[in-house]
Amino acid sequence: MKIALIQHTHETTAGTVLPWLENLAKENKIQFRHFNVANGDKTPVLAEFDAFIFCGGEMHPDQDEKYPVIKEERDLIKAALKADKKIIGICLGAQICAQALGAKAYPHPEGWEIGWHEMSLPKDPQKNIRVFQFHRYIFDLPEGAVVEAKNSWWGCQGFSWKDQVLAYQFHPEAEVSWVHEAAEEPEMQSSGNVQKKEPLLAETLDSQKKAQIWFLNRITQFLKIDNQF
Repeated sequence: MKIALIQHTHETTAGTVLPWLENLAKENKIQFRHFNVANGDKTPVLAEFDAFIFCGGEMHPDQDEKYPVIKEERDLIKAALKADKKIIGICLGAQICAQALGAKAYPHPEGWEIGWHEMSLPKDPQKNIRVFQFHRYIFDLPEGAVVEAKNSWWGCQGFSWKDQVLAYQFHPEAEVSWVHEAAEEPEMQSSGNVQKKEPLLAETLDSQKKAQIWFLNRITQFLKIDNQF
């Protein structure tokens, strides 16, 4: 399997997904290429990959004119769907996936969702997990998709579409260092479902580890790779 990993900004990294792919490549279970839009990398060529992983980023899914790469990726996802490729979306990547499937992505009317929050997993035996959130935009459930994650703030925090798309609004790939950096931002948003800095930092080590294990197992299963954590 050949996988394309698409990162959008230097600040929002690929997190735990990158070392996961590197380890799989060392074990000769997959091949992958890391694309970083912030470095000027072009959109991956559809025919060269079997699966695509779209990361988060500071831009928003309705900023096509300012960031042409958003439309390019939306078009790539639409073409990948027709070509029976696998697609994983995280935060911004999930929003673009939802749009490619015909759903709307837009700002939550009550503001931001930031911090560690409980997430219900309707299809998962684990049933619920604490995940890291850092977003203002949300998306509707695409037609034909199934809810993979939800909470009281929004009823569609993640979805799967057939056996091709897996998308999550939150950041299960977030590393401890990135969470700490996000918590220290001087202009931290306060409106919405926002966790206070002190409790956010206090639970990071424990919640990050659990979220990482759950997420990497989930995408390993989704991509049908013989590997478990």
